[in-house]
Amino acid sequence: MKRATILSCLCILAIWASAQGPVALTVGVNRASVSPNFLSYPDTALNTGGAKAGFTFGFVANIPIENGLHFHTGVLYSNKGSDWTQVFDTLHLAESKKEQLLSTNTVVNVNYIEIPLNLMYKSPARGKTRFIMGAGPQLSMLYTGNSRTNTMYVSQETTDTEVEYRYVQQSVEDLPIGHLPGRYRIVHVTANTFAGFEFGRVFFTANYSVGLNAFYQEEDRYYRHQSVGARMGIYMGKRTAATRK
Repeated sequence: MKRATILSCLCILAIWASAQGPVALTVGVNRASVSPNFLSYPDTALNTGGAKAGFTFGFVANIPIENGLHFHTGVLYSNKGSDWTQVFDTLHLAESKKEQLLSTNTVVNVNYIEIPLNLMYKSPARGKTRFIMGAGPQLSMLYTGNSRTNTMYVSQETTDTEVEYRYVQQSVEDLPIGHLPGRYRIVHVTANTFAGFEFGRVFFTANYSVGLNAFYQEEDRYYRHQSVGARMGIYMGKRTAATRK
């Protein structure tokens, strides 16, 4: 029910934005991380990773204001999260402990519906090329999410010859949602900025965003998203002289 309500509101926003200015289909890739990184075990010998590759797609609209300024908004689907590996010291297995944790790899996938509310500037046209840049807040609404953990163990069997073997256990869990510690918030706000070039109907931008409030809380630690990436877009429909300003 909540997802249907969110999608209905976003459809209304998309229809309104398309009536006010040119609409573009945009796709992109990003490298997302969590700051600070999620907690690791105290006896971890090696803790690597943290960043995770993701993607973005959706629609954006530029509503002209004046003198090259535009209100830049839209509806985007964005994949974020983290990917980190922890390796433990197993050089000396105790005789009484024939099994020991070797490593864990945890991937958190957090998928959002995002609404940018940016102020964008387009430089005067030089042929078909314009420099574009913008910044502003962005609303991020949690749509789906899960965590996948692969845990590797090392074991030893003492017989006539000592045998060591390893095996992996995998678990996938939906993310707990809510405002309490240990849960992921449905809505949070990020600040984002972008810059790039527009060539006629096509544009390319480099993007950066950082959370302004926590999307996840654990005890007294507050976690925020950071993301860098690149996008391209193509304006749809017939563009008049007014929409090219």
